[in-house]
Parts: sequence; structure tokens; C-alpha cells
Amino acid sequence: INANPSGATAVKYEWDFGDGETANGSKVTHTYTRTGTFKVTLTVTDSAGRKGSATESVKVGESTGSTDDDDETDEDEDDEA
Repeated sequence: INANPSGATAVKYEWDFGDGETANGSKVTHTYTRTGTFKVTLTVTDSAGRKGSATESVKVGESTGSTDDDDETDEDEDDEA
């Protein structure tokens, strides 16, 4: 999301992650604890007190775990050589 009111300096960043969690700051991280589609809203306040906001949907799916598709461990693979 890129939201920066023009004509003044951004002084406050407020994030709403759509799952009941919020954060403040220009650079934040967030971890979702459940799957679903969430509306993330960033509200920026500039030095003149004006506010601008942007909203994006974020789809969170289930973790697939390891990317190694076979059932062999690395040790088992070395024994085959």
C-alpha cells in the first residue's frame, strides 16, 4: 500500500490488519494466526493534520510446510550415491 498525502510530510502511520490487530509506523510486520481474506487499511496523517487512507485485501492460506517433495532425508539420499 502506498499512501502519502501530498504537499506535506507524513508524520503518522496507522495500520489496521482486519483481524483485530493494529500497528503504528511507516514499516511494520504482521503475522496472521488464521486463514481467510482480510482487509488491510493504512491511514497516513501529514504534518498539516490531513489524513489519507488506502485499503487492500490480503488472502492468507494454510502453510504447506516443507518444499521437499520426497520422504527421504538428506542422509538417505547420500547413501544411494
